[in-house]
Amino acid sequence: MLSHASRHQAIELLIDTNLFSVVFPAITDEGKRFACRILPFLSVPRFEPSLASLLLECLNHTASRPRSRTAEIASACRAFKLSNEETSTVCWLCDSFNRCRSSSELPLHELKPLLADDRQELLLDVIEASARAELRPQSDIDFLNKYLKCTSTESLNPPPLISGSVLKSLGMETGPEFSTVLRQIRNDQLDELISTSEEAIARVKEMLTSGDRLV
Repeated sequence: MLSHASRHQAIELLIDTNLFSVVFPAITDEGKRFACRILPFLSVPRFEPSLASLLLECLNHTASRPRSRTAEIASACRAFKLSNEETSTVCWLCDSFNRCRSSSELPLHELKPLLADDRQELLLDVIEASARAELRPQSDIDFLNKYLKCTSTESLNPPPLISGSVLKSLGMETGPEFSTVLRQIRNDQLDELISTSEEAIARVKEMLTSGDRLV
């Protein structure tokens, strides 16, 4: 139902027959109204963007923190008996949608992984549909499409500059800081602050000396 081109008509039929709350008990009245606005603008024939849009609008009107919202979304997905992969996609869409507000201000180490993800098409569909439904400027989707057009796949997701074996060779022992250092080096790489293995190793040595290992 939520993947078909006539999904908005299906939702309207559920509302008219008072079955909406039976099928979607977690969706508030606000979410219901938003569904009628956004669903006609979704173009990808998948149900995940539709469900993410419904749940996102509902939970955006709660005072819960982002992690709590993600847990609530996952709980709603489990109630629909979705697979782990489907639940992961819906949760990712909701989280990524919120992060893409003012997308031009995102640091590259956050922006690039979103656009390199295999589910990127679904995310862009939700962002564009939401802007059209709410009659907002499409500055976010325009920026993202332009960035995608002028950025290569390798730049979005380049091979890592160093591995754990390199950290061991530099004297680091396996532990919590191991992943923290690797993540920081990856962030610096995606932020285009470093681009070679030599620069990455120099950055690691600097972090080890200064104790600057937190992202």
